Amino acid sequence: MNHSNVKIDATDLISNFFEGVIITDKKGQIQLINQASLQFFQKLTLSDLIGKPIHHFIFSKELDRFYKNQQQMRNISLRIGLNQLLANFRVIDEHTFLIILKNVTQIQQLNKDLNAAQEQIRLFNQVLDYSSDGICFINNEENIIFYNKKMGEFDSKEPDGVRNENYVTVLRKEDSQLDPLQNALKTEREIIQHESFFASNGKKYNVVKRSHPLFLGNKKIGALSIVKDYSKTNAALDNIFHLNKNGSTILRNGETSAPPTFLYSTNRMKNIVEEAKYAVNSSSHILIYGPRGVGKSLLVDYIQHESQSSEAPFYTLHCGAIPDHLLEKALFGYSEEDHFPRTSGLFELANGGTIFLDEIDTVSIPLQRKILDIMNDKKMFKPGSFTEVPIDVRIIASMNVTPATAYEEKRIVEDLLYYLSSVSLKIPSLKERKEDIPLLVNYFKEISEKLAGQESKTLHPNAMKLLINYDYPGNVRQLKYIVESVVSLLQDECEILPEHLPSYVRRVWSNSDHSIVDDNPFDVSLTSFSLTEQVEAFEKEIIHRVLKKTNYHITNSAKALGLSRQSLNYKIKKYELPIHRGGD
Repeated sequence: MNHSNVKIDATDLISNFFEGVIITDKKGQIQLINQASLQFFQKLTLSDLIGKPIHHFIFSKELDRFYKNQQQMRNISLRIGLNQLLANFRVIDEHTFLIILKNVTQIQQLNKDLNAAQEQIRLFNQVLDYSSDGICFINNEENIIFYNKKMGEFDSKEPDGVRNENYVTVLRKEDSQLDPLQNALKTEREIIQHESFFASNGKKYNVVKRSHPLFLGNKKIGALSIVKDYSKTNAALDNIFHLNKNGSTILRNGETSAPPTFLYSTNRMKNIVEEAKYAVNSSSHILIYGPRGVGKSLLVDYIQHESQSSEAPFYTLHCGAIPDHLLEKALFGYSEEDHFPRTSGLFELANGGTIFLDEIDTVSIPLQRKILDIMNDKKMFKPGSFTEVPIDVRIIASMNVTPATAYEEKRIVEDLLYYLSSVSLKIPSLKERKEDIPLLVNYFKEISEKLAGQESKTLHPNAMKLLINYDYPGNVRQLKYIVESVVSLLQDECEILPEHLPSYVRRVWSNSDHSIVDDNPFDVSLTSFSLTEQVEAFEKEIIHRVLKKTNYHITNSAKALGLSRQSLNYKIKKYELPIHRGGD
């Protein structure tokens, strides 16, 4: 059977291709080019291209290599203007070379956008990991898009193992039908759930879960759960509300402590105690001030112990250690919206009794004014209600600065200062009452020996002189720390000698012909240093003594100091202490 010959014009053929096609000779002179290719060469016409070298329009080392080697090349990346192309180079015969161009500009842009989106998600996850709230977002298919570390802490899951997984599959629970996040997604309404539970690590959590759907315009895109952890807040409020009743029998861990011991021998301190006794059974408010560590809290315990109304409620609130928002709730109470079972604050709980506000000058001015209003009005309203409560509370307040300084620095409301100063007691620093030091030293020594189960030690007269002559920037608290530390280190010795004292305490005293000779390599004069620097110097010296005593045995030294090996090694590096013996 005869078949007629069919001739196909190459120009007609390539014009129907969606991809760009260019045909050149072996030198790269353009012979044919289709319409799909022309769109890559802006402002150029067919006549501008035909007969011209392709190298004038496409700059590529791969293209040069193709014409030089005359070998097929595939998936070559090219750029013409703003277009990103993939090219295939083929040799048809010795005179005909074919170039096929595929526009991948949109694909490249989509890949770029996708990578940017993925990078943005990674960035969001990293940012969310710093949140103190648990955060989980699922899309409409219940796949987990965002899941931070705090949420993983609640669920005992690693965030990286949860993200991009199905919520039901990864976090399924027996009561998954009641899961608030799924319910929020399905019902399209906010769900609030209070929950108390134990994680797999045994830690108890008190949380509030808020789950609600998310929309972009009118389109639902998923649901978000934010879990706020109130565990530390609950613990803090539990400590705040620890009731110290019966000044002489303060309850701690179910045991009854002895009455507070307030030691003094100077007339100055005797007068202060007499003034305190005068105010004990009055309704007057009391302001106690003096530098840190002088014993303000101990004087408050003494006053409460001596009070005839010691059965009345007595609360202590350390204002400087509590955030302002918690302090307000502790004093005035909180409503059910605050997610706590209690509703009464200390002013209500202490009715008929006393509240000791330690470091009252650290309280914010607005909160001070609120305290003043309640004390003046002798009434308050319960938070979240219109119930009025009568208030009859005596305030004992303390400050670490003088009232004049607190007022000048605007740390206390003037009227509140006057209100609290019905009885004003100033406790002097320890260096202003050095006559009390021997009495305090012996008392702290006896207590420390008893706690350590040691026999009584004598104190060398020169050691006592050094203790008397020291200035004590940390006051009585620092003296107590020094004595306790020395006693704990001297388990075998029967006498406390000058060389047993910290290096910053040892110094030449002016009224003696003798001086203390110290061969300790860390003995430096620290009398002008801060308390922190002096404590660190003392710690450094103690660690060096124990290391030397144990022949630099790390395990035994750590045990004697009550530290872990890791902590001891850290301190050895921190203080650059020499180790003369190899590891153990």
